[in-house]
Amino acid sequence: MKTTGCYVTPRPCRRCLGSHTLSLAVGGTFFLLLVYMMSEELAYRADAGAEVELNISRWIIPVHELTAESLAGEIPDGWTLLVPSDANISCSQCKQDDMAWTRTAYNRLHSANSDASPEAVYSRMVPVLFAIKSQAQQIVLSSDVSHLQTSMPKLFIDNEPDGVTGLEYFSPALASDTYHFHYRNEIDKDSVCMYRIKKCMHPLWTVGLQCKFTTASSGISKHIMLDEQAPPIFTSSPKFSISGSDDGLFEHDGFWAMFKVFVEHGDEASVWGLWAQRLMMELNAEVGLVTLPCPTNASTTAAETKPSEKVQRAYQTVTSWSCPENVEFFRCAVSLAVELHNEGHVTHGTLEALHVWLAELWAVNYTPPQRRKLSSCPVPRIKEGCVIYNPALSLSGGISGLPAYNTLQKLFPAIETKCLNQPKRPGVSDPFKPYVLDHRDNSKVRDIALVLIFYDSSIYNNIIFLEDLHRKYFNQIIYCGPNASHFTSFYAEFKRPISYVEVPNTRGFVAHDCLTRAMMINYQVSGFLEIADDVILNTWTLGSIPRDRFWFQMELRIASRFQQMMQDFAMTFPVPWWPWTTDNQKWGAKALAGVWDLLTQVRTNGSVAAQKTVHDFLEMLQHNSGKPENFFYSSSDIFYVPVIFRRSWTFLGEIFVQNNVFLDIAVPTLMNGIDLTGNIIRMDGTYLWYNNRANYPAHYRGFLNFFHPWKMGWIHQPEHAHFMCYFILPFIVDDLVEKDH
Repeated sequence: MKTTGCYVTPRPCRRCLGSHTLSLAVGGTFFLLLVYMMSEELAYRADAGAEVELNISRWIIPVHELTAESLAGEIPDGWTLLVPSDANISCSQCKQDDMAWTRTAYNRLHSANSDASPEAVYSRMVPVLFAIKSQAQQIVLSSDVSHLQTSMPKLFIDNEPDGVTGLEYFSPALASDTYHFHYRNEIDKDSVCMYRIKKCMHPLWTVGLQCKFTTASSGISKHIMLDEQAPPIFTSSPKFSISGSDDGLFEHDGFWAMFKVFVEHGDEASVWGLWAQRLMMELNAEVGLVTLPCPTNASTTAAETKPSEKVQRAYQTVTSWSCPENVEFFRCAVSLAVELHNEGHVTHGTLEALHVWLAELWAVNYTPPQRRKLSSCPVPRIKEGCVIYNPALSLSGGISGLPAYNTLQKLFPAIETKCLNQPKRPGVSDPFKPYVLDHRDNSKVRDIALVLIFYDSSIYNNIIFLEDLHRKYFNQIIYCGPNASHFTSFYAEFKRPISYVEVPNTRGFVAHDCLTRAMMINYQVSGFLEIADDVILNTWTLGSIPRDRFWFQMELRIASRFQQMMQDFAMTFPVPWWPWTTDNQKWGAKALAGVWDLLTQVRTNGSVAAQKTVHDFLEMLQHNSGKPENFFYSSSDIFYVPVIFRRSWTFLGEIFVQNNVFLDIAVPTLMNGIDLTGNIIRMDGTYLWYNNRANYPAHYRGFLNFFHPWKMGWIHQPEHAHFMCYFILPFIVDDLVEKDH
């Protein structure tokens, strides 16, 4: 018999769409709800005299048994931890639930309904309902409350002035939740541009994934580590098969989606996850995935790397379902659940439990969210351009593509092919002997994402050499350049997955677009370091530089937006700087005029957050430059932006990109409009211009931070290859290999 049902009234009564009713008696439900509400009122009065004022709008609810050892870590400020009344645990930010009667009532309810879900499904609702009744606006479900100080910040996505900006998965294929965070051995050549940058997102449910899991294939278990630095991944439609995760952050309008967490792990839990994701579309909202930090004692969970056939069939159901216009949201929720039940994707018991859950939400005065027809985003939501995203490679895991630390290996196999007949340089380490990497992982920059720029799409084949040079230091490398079709044709022949962001072809004049997009993607790192394709990075010198400040080269110049000529900083005598006036001032004077016009509009008509961002920027820029019409300029082939400035940089940086502001104007102006000039770290490096480049090896110093210029494309020429092989690589050998080798 098919079961149909839906929500139609504004309180806990349920009526049916068809001629059949669910077995739960309405009268019994009312009785339970009345007792529940009276008990809550008594509990509220009993707690009125508590000495510590708790934040009842933000709750942490443990999903496993709570013990005194569980509270070894601190509870984040401004949050209240809900403690079971029988746990005999107390703390200054804890509140006991006192709802044992409800669990008994749910047991009775289960025994009266032979087809109902196990009692555990109902008992998991209890603490959540208590928090919602207590006026919760945000709820965090946590499987490990001992590490809340490190895990909870990962669940809170940095909001831009107009919502969240991040990486959206929009491939038509359903993927497991862990797919986006563990290294994949093979390149998916048929659908490489599966991600895109999206703005103005409003995630109502952010799923936290445990860092370790195991999979079983052909009787063989495989242990997999997730990439902790991976960016959050979002979806605006059903795309994630979420089966085993209990951790997550729920916003008020997404509280109804917690029903998925009440269901036992497995295929049915994944189906309810698809149910929740499809309903998010009715709210014009998103679901996010993040990886949680990995403590040394982290447990390992079982997971699937691919959705099962049952989940794939349910995926077809939810993507083909639609809810009529002008139907209340809870009715849509029940309608989709009934459809899934009728097609055999969910059990009658969990469908029954859903009705109980929605009725209980009404009883605690939870107001269902309103369906939203249009986005309120004031700017285009999609940042055009292909994004090829892959989780980081791991040096220590022995993963395909990179050997483990205890393996004798050639460190520079690609570059070595260009140095076979080169004379060795006396007195330096031989870079092409087999070495064992130091097991202590001497890289001091793994917390930084490296952004590598290609001004010309014809040189993407140099990536194989850049991987040799940089991958041993950086987990996260983002290659950036124009013409994604050219990149994907190269990528199809590449040996392992990498990450790439497409930008418009501006001849490199607006290359700061690369770092701005990388920051929008939001890798979980300390900051982003961008270098041009003609910069040698002496990575071994960077470890001690503070991560919470901008990095820039030594020179900064100030000019006025209204001056006719600017001096070329590469010359020792007065020469006009060509970017200021070339192409009818497109990259210089006119570009800055466009920026200031837009900043003025935002300062007047933008959102409150946007207005403050612009106001602070203009005030800081005037303070640092001396006058409101002044800006900064200087060579910007290398610069670093800390993640603490992500919100300001992505918002303001996009305005500079949209107006085609030249790289060497945009970067120093943004830095000096966001922070004090005195706080900017000045990197010590070598800049060679014009005639000084003739004998560039004589000017190289390994103790400096960088060297300019040297292009990787030069490695095909013997005289330039020798510089790379016997001036640069020996420093890497000395820095990273075990000293007894």
